[in-house]
Amino acid sequence: MSAVHKYRPEAVILLGDFSLEVPLENYFRTIIGMTQIYWIPGNHDFDSTAGHENLLHSAFSYNNLLNNVVELGELRIAGLGGIFMGRIWMPGEIPNG
Repeated sequence: MSAVHKYRPEAVILLGDFSLEVPLENYFRTIIGMTQIYWIPGNHDFDSTAGHENLLHSAFSYNNLLNNVVELGELRIAGLGGIFMGRIWMPGEIPNG
């Protein structure tokens, strides 16, 4: 937060695995209105119902960059995330046929 107060960036981008106990905006009250706040969820943001709700239903839900692109000044930022679940992608040994 102190860096936002000192440098006044156009935006900050938060990178997943937040483990939120309260809605996302509660952690950033001191910089709301000073900068744009974007985020990309991490794989652990879906471990609990509360964490999921506090992120995806927060006041910043519209700034989710996952699979989206935003232009900030001369930069184009793409939110490319991925959730790899071994039990789905590698459910066990593959038979040799």
